[in-house]
Amino acid sequence: MIFKGQTSVTASELKDLDRLLSELGGDSTENYLRIHIAQDHCSGNLATFSNRDIEDQDAQIYTGTSFIDLRREAAFELFELYYPDEYGVWEKSHCDGLIFDEDRFLDSPCFSTEELTLGDQKVLIVIPQ
Repeated sequence: MIFKGQTSVTASELKDLDRLLSELGGDSTENYLRIHIAQDHCSGNLATFSNRDIEDQDAQIYTGTSFIDLRREAAFELFELYYPDEYGVWEKSHCDGLIFDEDRFLDSPCFSTEELTLGDQKVLIVIPQ
């Protein structure tokens, strides 16, 4: 995930990765995902990233066993977070025709999403634009 597409990895790249993981508190799956997000969505590379760069990202990470469930959870959570008034109206509505389309919400230009499979675990990354 960190060195995808590379045919070899240099010692300095491994040292930079080790430094970042140490600064972030260890080699957890979440820390690898956060570094992956920084590489894909921020300018720079492992040598230039600091733990502050990684921790300041506005990315949401969801893990589970089904992308369908993860997308649904993320959509409702982000709808409530970014549009609390509209969410409140939608939640209290008794109108059967008032629907919330999770996929249209997450696929809107407001968000960038990435789906990853790590073994039997599914990961959904959502980054506000």
